[in-house]
Amino acid sequence: MSKFIKIDNKHIVPGRVVSFDEGDVISISFRKEVSGFGLHFSPIQDNQAFNLRSINSSVGLDTYAPSQRFQLDGNHIQIHSAGDETVEVSPHRSGKQLFIRAKHRGSLQHADKAPRHYKAPMWAYDYWFSTPWTRMNQQTVLQEIDTAHEHHLEPKIWLLDAGWASKDSYLDFNKSLFPDENIFLKVMHQKGVKPILWMSPFIDEKTKVWDEFDNNGWLIKDKQSKSALFAITGDNDSLGSYIDYTSKSFIEYLANKIAELESLGLRGIMFDFGEALPDESRFSCETESARSARSEGVIGHNWYVGEIKRTLSEIAEPLCLCVISRSGWTDTYSQSGLWLGDQSSDASRFAGLESVLWGYKTAHDAGYRFIGMDAGGYFGLPSVTDYKKWLDLSVTMPFTMLHGAKQANPWEEGDLALQHFRKVRELHRKVWQKPEYVDVKFKLNWNKQKIESVSANKYNFSNNSTD
Repeated sequence: MSKFIKIDNKHIVPGRVVSFDEGDVISISFRKEVSGFGLHFSPIQDNQAFNLRSINSSVGLDTYAPSQRFQLDGNHIQIHSAGDETVEVSPHRSGKQLFIRAKHRGSLQHADKAPRHYKAPMWAYDYWFSTPWTRMNQQTVLQEIDTAHEHHLEPKIWLLDAGWASKDSYLDFNKSLFPDENIFLKVMHQKGVKPILWMSPFIDEKTKVWDEFDNNGWLIKDKQSKSALFAITGDNDSLGSYIDYTSKSFIEYLANKIAELESLGLRGIMFDFGEALPDESRFSCETESARSARSEGVIGHNWYVGEIKRTLSEIAEPLCLCVISRSGWTDTYSQSGLWLGDQSSDASRFAGLESVLWGYKTAHDAGYRFIGMDAGGYFGLPSVTDYKKWLDLSVTMPFTMLHGAKQANPWEEGDLALQHFRKVRELHRKVWQKPEYVDVKFKLNWNKQKIESVSANKYNFSNNSTD
């Protein structure tokens, strides 16, 4: 028999667990001065859909995942249970949290009856090799590409993780680490790989880029209309600010920079971070989608990253660049692929392999189609047994990144792991050469022709909305 469970968020305490069954209704009361449920969620808005963090989407508390949609009436959040939700509710910056756990399987809900799903270039259906940011430099990257060829692994895609970029100029290579600078992209092409560049929305303070962006008004503002200064990753003391992706002049600048990099060999963007956005942030709102959102009182991390993905998608699509991200889930499956990244290297359900399994299932239900993960996890070093389990799961995913904080590539895991990788990659090729055979919803049409050059004035930045 279903039951009605009422919870007042004034009495939420850390670690409290409420269990419920399919058909139960959970009503969470909130005080009107509460402006959000934490950095990972959109703010409260009366009579609108709201994304709570569904822990069994990726299970781990430090992992980002698509979430269930629930309805607000201005005073309460009512969750009509499908029996699958494990929901974390965190009042805005209160330091308290509530876990609501259900016992039975359910399904995610769709708001869009005819969604437009992101379509990655066909070449991206593969294993993406990479060099950890902890040893990022030109010599190491080239050596590791050569090592992959020595093992006859035929790397086709290579991710340059955090650490490649200069802090003196935006989206340029760090000259001290990459003497060839941006021309290094051409060098990578000569090695037979397609370069993917990691990028984020933050600018560190006390750098030349900060000074340039501050002078141009391209950073988000605080209540005093000055460039906001805060912990940019949300979990450490690195101070800086986020870029204002609602500024037309910045978008034009960004389009030109990406077009320049594409002409040198860039083939994709791996977008990261954005979840530490302060709720009081102010934007120029010169794009139509931003003006519409602000007029409706929309703020928060999901909205901000959604704006970034709309911008990147509009710039990258005519250039046939691949775009993936791991943060900001509100309806952004139409603008990018999804990378279920930064797990621990073990097989745990809280932050390891099992969390990725849940993430993949719910991300697909939430609308994502081009989904991948970090094989072997990101933090820590997996055992050979666990690494082989990660590889086994990777066969089911359109792409997988060989991506870690300390080591990333299969030959570093030992001979048994390397042998298993070869078998798994061959199976992946057979499965994903024809994606329509895997899922009838996955029928893709790859008739786009590459556009050799792009100019910012070809875009209509006054209408960024994909709604």
